[in-house]
Amino acid sequence: MHLICVRTVVPCLLAALAVTGVQAADGGVYRVTVTAPPIISELTQATVLDIGTRVVSIDRVSVRVSGIHTNGWWVGDPTEFPYEGPAGASLDLYVIGGWNVRIPGIPREGWYANRLQPTNDGAFIASFSLIAVPDSLFTRAYVPDGGVGLACVAWATVGLGSWARAPYLALSEVEVELEVKPVLEITSMKEDGFLSWSALPAGGTIEILAADKAGGPWEVEARLPSDQRSTTLIQPSAGACRFYHLRWQNDASP
Repeated sequence: MHLICVRTVVPCLLAALAVTGVQAADGGVYRVTVTAPPIISELTQATVLDIGTRVVSIDRVSVRVSGIHTNGWWVGDPTEFPYEGPAGASLDLYVIGGWNVRIPGIPREGWYANRLQPTNDGAFIASFSLIAVPDSLFTRAYVPDGGVGLACVAWATVGLGSWARAPYLALSEVEVELEVKPVLEITSMKEDGFLSWSALPAGGTIEILAADKAGGPWEVEARLPSDQRSTTLIQPSAGACRFYHLRWQNDASP
């Protein structure tokens, strides 16, 4: 159970509305599908995942990748690596947190990553988890503060030999499942009482608590399903002031 303090005065000028705090909430699961993400040759850019909220930590990542693949033909060095034959592409998938986003178990900056190595010709689907690893590269894709980004990197092949025909790989979509700790924060407040907040996982409850004084006592004014992202607050009588808290209960239901 967590609180976000929203000090709001209704009806007053919009300029008088003020958020007095935001709160990191308990962990929740978000799922995002990225259609035809670009395949890049270095970790210099990332597709920011639209999960509807900022996060303070990324605790687990898994992906489901679909696309088209055709094996290439590798000609190895006849002395050091005398292999000649079909060989597939390799693709590294990265999920990167923005500034101040923590990854448990990593003592310094890092990300989640794993390698996809299809071997068949034609359509493929692969599901796997990404692993938390420390940053070990000279380049790093930019991701906004509190954001989460996806990068799909096909590094240049380095080995004793060369491609007579390079493999082909194209992605149809990448479904990303994230277990994160989101930030519960207000996204909009209006004079007519309209209130909206950042996205939270389904299956819990948002409670709106109201009081006539900033220190309470507080009473529950509304209970809403946690996948709802806005409501209109009850207008107080003329000249009166009301104060509000938002509270997310992750394991409750309205």
